Amino acid sequence: MLDACNALALMNDLPGIMKHVYDEDKGLNHVAHHPITLLWISKIASLCYGEEAPYREWKMAYYYCRKMTGQEIEGRPMWSEENGYGDN
Repeated sequence: MLDACNALALMNDLPGIMKHVYDEDKGLNHVAHHPITLLWISKIASLCYGEEAPYREWKMAYYYCRKMTGQEIEGRPMWSEENGYGDN
């Protein structure tokens, strides 16, 4: 998804992706601030308008998603359910 070049395809996939996040049953605020939401929406914005997500939050979301796929991530700041993205 990070190398995508078709915003429409990403938009079409978004409802299915958000359903999985929503199925975690932790509320709408959780869905709105989940790392997958940030990464997906920021990629669409980048393709449509050249807008980038705030780098610090994007990086924390990226490392969280990598960790969730089983990749070793040590010493990297990342999103957590308890702290979100930390102090802004």
